[in-house]
Amino acid sequence: MNQLNIANLVNNMADEARLPALRKIVNSSIAAIFGAIRQHLRDEQRKERSESEAHIAYGTNELVNELDRASIDQRSETDEFVRGQEAADKFTDELGYTVGDTPYQRAEKMHAVFCWANSECRTLATSIYEEPLTPAGMLKFMIERTALPSDHTLKAWADAAGCTLDDIKKMKVQLMTEEREALLRDSPSIISMFDGFGDWKNAGEEFDGEDAITNLAPLQQHQLGLKMLSGLLEGYNSVLKNAMRRNTTEGLSARPIILAEINSFVPLIKQYEKDISDDIAAAMEGGRRVASIEDFKSQLRSLPKAA
Repeated sequence: MNQLNIANLVNNMADEARLPALRKIVNSSIAAIFGAIRQHLRDEQRKERSESEAHIAYGTNELVNELDRASIDQRSETDEFVRGQEAADKFTDELGYTVGDTPYQRAEKMHAVFCWANSECRTLATSIYEEPLTPAGMLKFMIERTALPSDHTLKAWADAAGCTLDDIKKMKVQLMTEEREALLRDSPSIISMFDGFGDWKNAGEEFDGEDAITNLAPLQQHQLGLKMLSGLLEGYNSVLKNAMRRNTTEGLSARPIILAEINSFVPLIKQYEKDISDDIAAAMEGGRRVASIEDFKSQLRSLPKAA
């Protein structure tokens, strides 16, 4: 199986680059675990509902009356609609999971990645501002986020739906409200299951990053690698922004170090993308959103050329 050993790459980076790379891996892992847990909870709820409805139909030996049938149809339509929204939501994108994995297995595998990256990242961080989010912090962020997509994106949705920009904005606001309510309702179950995978708060060297990463499917490794690249780019840009805010040159020496790591990693992820092109094509044909190195073209083009 093709491997992109992200853990080994990160462990060999300079600390200035390791920190933003690990922070992005941690935050992305938490979001992916949440997405898988929520899918697991929905699957369990649907299973219980189906069994309950089947039991009622068997026990009474009667057809469901028209009122109940309408209620079931409405729930089915809602389920389909919600699934469509979840597929488009970057927080439940689930980093390229294979169809063969159950949602529970997805969460469990990614939890091992999280434990490794979280421990490493918090060891490197010198202040709370450099630390990644906690699971509770990620939930809070997801619940409180209110920003709408850009008008460009909203306009594209409106054109596709054949409605006005105002109508599509109202629909999106309603969806965000429903998502917030669902997160608030499911938060205790999400955190309970997350913590049940292992004592991440005290995780240390027992979580081997290389084993955790190579246990992921190639497409997952690829998608996580792109998340890491995003973290490196964010780290590169934040160094300058932080210096400008403080009116200082302190810390600017990290910029060329992070840039060197970006320049080293980009050819590797490009080649890996070619190596697993069949996996990517199959995922896209299945209607999955798959990130690509092409998504970073403009950002990479704006970087200084290597000397």
